[in-house]
Amino acid sequence: MSSSIRHVHFFRLVEQLPEIQRRVVCERFVEERSIREIARRLRKTEGAIKQLQFRALQTLRAQIGDRRA
Repeated sequence: MSSSIRHVHFFRLVEQLPEIQRRVVCERFVEERSIREIARRLRKTEGAIKQLQFRALQTLRAQIGDRRA
């Protein structure tokens, strides 16, 4: 599978995340914002943003693992 096809599959998985998790992932890894900046923008605590990021990445890992099996 080519790299570009893997990217498309990955972004489809990201699109399936709950909206708040998707926003955190996009702001953190696409826009390269800090946890502090995201928390301020979304009016949440830094701890809440870390938890949202953790849950989103956990979900993505599980989905990627399921697709490999």
